[in-house]
Amino acid sequence: MSAKTVDRSILQGESIELFRAVIKSPATRDPYERRLIQFLKIIKLAPDDFVTAAKKNSSSIEKQIISFISKQNSTAEKGEITTATVGNCLKAVRLLLEMNDVSLNWKKIRRVLPRARRYALDRIPTVEEIREIVEATDIRERALTLVFVSSGIREGAIEHSRVGDYSTIEVGEQKPDAGRLIVYSGDPEQYTAFISPEACQALDKYLDVRREHGEQITKASPLFRDKFDPVKRL
Repeated sequence: MSAKTVDRSILQGESIELFRAVIKSPATRDPYERRLIQFLKIIKLAPDDFVTAAKKNSSSIEKQIISFISKQNSTAEKGEITTATVGNCLKAVRLLLEMNDVSLNWKKIRRVLPRARRYALDRIPTVEEIREIVEATDIRERALTLVFVSSGIREGAIEHSRVGDYSTIEVGEQKPDAGRLIVYSGDPEQYTAFISPEACQALDKYLDVRREHGEQITKASPLFRDKFDPVKRL
């Protein structure tokens, strides 16, 4: 999986400043913002306009939120999203309103929510499945896949990872024996994850290709970029 870039230009205004102030961790803030953006685009309102409308006519906003949930429920019934996703979208909307002193009848709204599964349908991919994924990807996706699989870090953490957060642990003379990755560097939730020798080799090769194509990589450079010019500059 890749850390897809999201257009966050809609997230502006005083209401968003209060919304972001309460979410300390970048890893938590990212999914909250994504879900809020999804909602705001559907109702076609900027954050401050949405909050103002909720203060003036809470009943009308409750109906809009219920309508949004109903549409999301239909999407969940088709299997396109999980039932838990619907509830998570509501959490982001509620946080925005509560941080801006807007009270709604959340008990009524929650009754429209689908019942989320209490168990997961996910499973650990087999070695063969991982091998097939790696063989079918390009150099960036190969490195990204191996980092995810061997470290177990969340997708949102990659967006904030820098080259300086990564280092190799070498016991032998040629190949790295493992890699060290500082996750959420500088954040209170910072911790260290380790990646496999295969992930290190793939990541080192990916960084080398970026250098070969003219990128000046420093410790502050993104560990993974969304894209870079595939044509080498002569």
